[in-house]
Amino acid sequence: MEPELNVVPVLYARGTNYQVGFSIGSAFGSLIHDFLRDLPFYNKAVLPFYQLPEGRRAYENVLQICKAQFPQYVKEIEGTADGAGIPFYKVGIILSIPKAKPADILLISVCLHIEQLFILHVEELMTASELNPPPLTDLGCTDIMINKADGVVMGHTEDAFPECFGRTYIVQAEILDKEGNVIEQFSSVAYPGLLPGYTMGFNKFGMVHSVNTVNPANRNPNGTPREFLARALVGVKSLDEALNVLRNPGYGIADGFNLNIHFANQAGPKVVYSIEVGPSQNEKKESELDILEVPYGDSYFHCNRYVRLPAENKQYFVAVSSDYRNETLKALPKAQNANEMRTLLSDKSNPEWPVFRGGRGEDKGKTVMTGIFELSKKTWSIYTGPAATTTPVAVIHLNMECH
Repeated sequence: MEPELNVVPVLYARGTNYQVGFSIGSAFGSLIHDFLRDLPFYNKAVLPFYQLPEGRRAYENVLQICKAQFPQYVKEIEGTADGAGIPFYKVGIILSIPKAKPADILLISVCLHIEQLFILHVEELMTASELNPPPLTDLGCTDIMINKADGVVMGHTEDAFPECFGRTYIVQAEILDKEGNVIEQFSSVAYPGLLPGYTMGFNKFGMVHSVNTVNPANRNPNGTPREFLARALVGVKSLDEALNVLRNPGYGIADGFNLNIHFANQAGPKVVYSIEVGPSQNEKKESELDILEVPYGDSYFHCNRYVRLPAENKQYFVAVSSDYRNETLKALPKAQNANEMRTLLSDKSNPEWPVFRGGRGEDKGKTVMTGIFELSKKTWSIYTGPAATTTPVAVIHLNMECH
């Protein structure tokens, strides 16, 4: 049975960061406006917080941190805001929420790229006292990586709020410097108004990646929002460059995520990496990393909980859906090929807490998209329904340099 909505827009954009952002805002302006209108927590929690003195201070603090390191991505956000006709602060506020006192406010991340576009990055905002019941914010994604004889295969579900279904799009961009030289060329899924990167995609240098949200208990109030680091990742050419982005020397990440990444142009045996990233737990201004190699002949999966970084980086809340998805995948045979991966990412054997999520009952997350990268075929298949039982809405050629 095909999903009720079987469409994923693709935007081809070329220009400076601001120009590409403006193109995104112009093309998807109505989508961005509708998206913000339909997110209750955005209007009832995020915007009111911005109006408070502590909200303004947090916003300005994060904005300065991002401008100091990534002024080009701030320009990209400005372009999107201008193109969509939305005030910049509305596209920037989300980035500042994690800087609020964690004892008072918890920003619960979702694969919505909350801190990127400053505001369009939507997250649940809940007071600590409201976290006693099971949270409704365990909206992160599921990833499976296979490194077998017939090639690397990477699979990813985009799990988000139900309001996101039918509102994601793909950006294929060439970023130019002021002299007109191409400095970035990538394809990435994006949510309305959010920076590309904190989802899944690839670049022309052979990098393929996907992201799982994880939420550490201890955040770094003066660190870099994860969405800015994820945006920087789409331009990297090597593992060393990616690790430098993730470590973010001088700042370190403000919160956390798990990166799944492969370099098709890497010489020698093919390796897939799953890297847990968390804020520094000491005075060192650098992210904590745990780098796991998925060697040739093996496979691995990751949901939305730290499983390798130290206990200090464990979640603030219980990741209910993530725990159930993890248990389901542990109980099933490992995927050995792309078809078996499609089956696992479509699994609904636990109807209350499935891998392929429907946004019903206690599980408020919905799988809005599934992506399967098959490196041997150089294809990226995009599904809006279960990948095991539906046809892809798009099959994108991996136009990249690789050995």
